[in-house]
Amino acid sequence: MYCTNCGNRTEGAFCSSCGAGIGQTQTQHTHQTPYTRQTPAARSKKPLLIGIIALLVVAVGIGGYFLIQGMSVGSGGTGSAVGGRPADASPLSGSSSSGSAVSGSPSGGSAEGIGVGSVIEFGGYDWRVLEVRDGRALVLSEHILERRLYHNWKYDHDPREVTWEDSEIRGYLNSEFYNSFSSSDRARIQETRISNDDNPWYGTLGGNDTTDKIFLLSLEEVVNYFGDSGELRNRPMDSDRNIDGYGYADWIDDQYGSARVATELNGNPWAWWLRSPGENSGNAALVSGNIVVHGDCVDNKYIDGLGVRPALWLNLYADNVSSDNSRPNGGSAGSASVGSVIEFGGYDWRVLEVRDGRALVLSEHILERRAYHGIFEDITWEGSDIRSYLNGEFYNSFSSSERARIQETLISNGDNPWYGTTGGKDTTDSIFLLSIEEVVRYFGDSGDLRNRPMDSANDWTGDGYADWIVDRYSSERAVAESSGDPSDWWLRSPGVDPTIAIIVNCDGELYVGGLFVNFEFIGARPALWLNL
Repeated sequence: MYCTNCGNRTEGAFCSSCGAGIGQTQTQHTHQTPYTRQTPAARSKKPLLIGIIALLVVAVGIGGYFLIQGMSVGSGGTGSAVGGRPADASPLSGSSSSGSAVSGSPSGGSAEGIGVGSVIEFGGYDWRVLEVRDGRALVLSEHILERRLYHNWKYDHDPREVTWEDSEIRGYLNSEFYNSFSSSDRARIQETRISNDDNPWYGTLGGNDTTDKIFLLSLEEVVNYFGDSGELRNRPMDSDRNIDGYGYADWIDDQYGSARVATELNGNPWAWWLRSPGENSGNAALVSGNIVVHGDCVDNKYIDGLGVRPALWLNLYADNVSSDNSRPNGGSAGSASVGSVIEFGGYDWRVLEVRDGRALVLSEHILERRAYHGIFEDITWEGSDIRSYLNGEFYNSFSSSERARIQETLISNGDNPWYGTTGGKDTTDSIFLLSIEEVVRYFGDSGDLRNRPMDSANDWTGDGYADWIVDRYSSERAVAESSGDPSDWWLRSPGVDPTIAIIVNCDGELYVGGLFVNFEFIGARPALWLNL
């Protein structure tokens, strides 16, 4: 049989050349549209070599399947109809957090035995926990639940362009599939703001951001939660993984492939859709173990569609069900919603998160410039002068009624993720500076913080690696004083050594190496949790 995606002859469940899923009944390559390209004949492989490669691919797929099964802990689901289980137990029944975590997962956490990498049962299906935060879990179906087209072109004159926002698969997941859950199950599914980025290799537009209850993972999220080899950010030159004739790879084949392999409910390994666009607006990206960044035609009927692995944010406790339409780290309460600017204590504050009647807010402007610490010496956030000032003089400048609304908070002070400089002890503060992890979380994550890039142009220390982050979110991080003058601003996280703290410069670039703590020209942007 022939691969409908790249045109090469192949055997088995996946194409041995490009990694795309292969139909079981396909006998000849007849599906040729503007969105599926055949490999030039000059690149055909000898039949014997194809057979060997195909056998290896099948073996890897089977091995990946058993690896994923081996990571499942306490999973008793059989793939029964959605909504077949009462959901009023609290919390959700789940496997122990001692189960193996998803490879490369950036975040941990647990809630009553539900931890990253564990498998829980919800609505009659098994779900793998990718992240736990604030009593909620981001979960992905453990198996492929069905095969579907990403979008179905009904007429020949259709524009042959689609984004996640307008796709039929999004409409299906947020209506028919969502409504198949019981009412108590639906109450636990958190409506979420979805970021739809452009394809990082081809620049294909991802379309508008959306608000969804159920969604597919993006390219960035697959890399984020299953492991990041760095190839999504830095597309490699690799003619063996190229079908377009340009020399660059068209899919990612790395050490995390086996963790990404998924099977249907009957145990058959199959490729699964991502919501991200492929090489053009008629393709969507997919995973077959390999991450096929160039994607497949959204209406490829020759293989009965690709697999669907829904993802959702799930409230873990029955009494933690929110009625607002919010993202899991966002939301609204009255006029306070994520991204809005509110007035408090005579200052403007940007809302970063809303949770349980409280909002995490950050000063919209630089309120003043001051040193992180008055003396050039080894220091952590716990002993810094700026922490004492914010929780003393600055805090007391608010009225008594305003101070009553400021929520004292346990602050995590992690080590520098690139240099290992200690962050010191965790603290309890009324007012604080953001950490570098929080800046990435709330302003946008390009992946550079977790995977320090090789970049001699942005290298202070001479080791060939970048010492600061310059990415597409820089403009979001740039800020000015109330006068309009741009300014650098302090974070509480340590820099390259204990005499240095991380800053965001006036262009929004993250100086992970940092600047000396006694510099007095760096701005302060206080943050606090505010009772609404």
